[in-house]
Amino acid sequence: MFLIIDYVDYYLNILNIALKTFITLFFRFIKKFKKITKLKIVNTKKIVSTNLFKFLIIKFVVFYKHKVKFIVNRILKSYEYHYNEIYEKYLINNSSKLSSNIINKITKKEICIFENEKYKDNSIKILAILNEPLLNTKIDNIIKKNIHIEILNYKDLCSFLFLNAKYETYEKIIGLWSNERTSYNYEEIYKDVRILGDSWFAAIGHIAGIDFYLKNEILKNNNLSDLKIYYDFPNSMKINKYFFSLFDKYFKKEKLEIFNKKLIKDEFWNVRTFSNTTSTYFKATGIVLNEWNRRNYQPIISFPEKDKKIARQLLNTIGLNEGGWFVSLHVRESGFHSEWHKKHPGTRNANIDTYLKAINKIISLGGQVIRLGDNSMKKLPKIDGLIDYAHSPVKSEMLDIYLCCECKFLIGTNSGISLIPAIFNKKSLLTNWSPIGILNGYNEDLFIPKKIINKKNNKYLTIREIYENKIDQIQFDNQYKDLNCEYEDNTDKEIYEAVLDMFNYLNIGYPNDNKLIEINHYLTTKNNYCGSKIAKSALNYINY
Repeated sequence: MFLIIDYVDYYLNILNIALKTFITLFFRFIKKFKKITKLKIVNTKKIVSTNLFKFLIIKFVVFYKHKVKFIVNRILKSYEYHYNEIYEKYLINNSSKLSSNIINKITKKEICIFENEKYKDNSIKILAILNEPLLNTKIDNIIKKNIHIEILNYKDLCSFLFLNAKYETYEKIIGLWSNERTSYNYEEIYKDVRILGDSWFAAIGHIAGIDFYLKNEILKNNNLSDLKIYYDFPNSMKINKYFFSLFDKYFKKEKLEIFNKKLIKDEFWNVRTFSNTTSTYFKATGIVLNEWNRRNYQPIISFPEKDKKIARQLLNTIGLNEGGWFVSLHVRESGFHSEWHKKHPGTRNANIDTYLKAINKIISLGGQVIRLGDNSMKKLPKIDGLIDYAHSPVKSEMLDIYLCCECKFLIGTNSGISLIPAIFNKKSLLTNWSPIGILNGYNEDLFIPKKIINKKNNKYLTIREIYENKIDQIQFDNQYKDLNCEYEDNTDKEIYEAVLDMFNYLNIGYPNDNKLIEINHYLTTKNNYCGSKIAKSALNYINY
């Protein structure tokens, strides 16, 4: 948590030293020229060391410190903050309003945990957890001591743990936070109320998460029509409004007045599942969707028939054959999230050129390929049967969703688009997948992973070695450099063979292969949920 008063004390101490030094030098200057000034000067060392001098200095510093506190208090009035009287520190909730200069100074502090306000059961409430140097070493002790937790600056904490691939620590934190919410008995007071925070609207993949959130409520034996579900997000957010409108019938429109929304607001990053456990979003997705499919439940949203006709007519104008089948293709590039990628270059992007061989194969089988994306993406060559929809004049929010729900299957990468087909019971082939420890939660999808090379011996890591070296969940370039590893994209041959696997999967089912069963079981055990299944052809280039 951001600790401002520490810096006030620090600078006041510097001021104290500076004042002493100034007075000492001043009297030395006077003494040097006393013959000229004819002033009688007493011993300066004695003056500096006298109790009177110390008293005056202390009085000045206390007065100055009080004024600084007053100024700081005035500055922070527009922010969410809490002043802890015991520690005499300001705990800032909303760091986004502070200047980067102040944040850089404040966040250098290595204090990340404050204990305050003991409960009747002698457990302790943690006011703040951020800036992780002590977090990993203390979190297990916190859990053992049954300590309650209130996370101020919750989004900052989520971002920090996500960017540093500390998902295990993060899951412990959100478990504690979930328990804290329960300790307020909010579930009893607002048992029929749900609020979705703005993190559910940060990207199209987050909106897709609303599907498993609502399915989770149904699995809790809740009737969605009996719940009062609200959403809370800034109007400035850029979202696929058409996609969100498909869930619209489940949300209330009137304004909700609650004294403390934080206690009942649900965020995308973690969900308390029907099994009464709190899990990260990717794990919760797997748990919920697998149970949903096991019960053979149907989708909770559908694409309107009237919009299907409009969508098909629009796509016909750019080359889609009347009544023909197509495969949708989305290969993530850095253009759409260019600013994010500049700050955090990662492993999820791929080269569209390596998909051309697979595209030609699909076309040779009588289908068409429609490439999704945006106009920042590299343009594809003109091939009969290939539609570069990303650069077409008919591109729209509605068609983006239509192409995911009406395709034969989707060829995708690790992006939000890859989550949409499953909502409509469509399968996906997920290529260039990274990281292997965060698979999509729909276990009807196939995937092939990127390869990871140990630069020490220039050898590919096996699946087991990826987990043993804790590379299974990292997805940023700097983390690979720290581990002296590098990742390698799928080749055009690997993607081509995976597409053949997908056609076989759709026609005759998933192979009954002992090696595949063993690998999928290992992935389920290590990831603690059953996600996408590995394609058989992946065994040609990656060892178990």
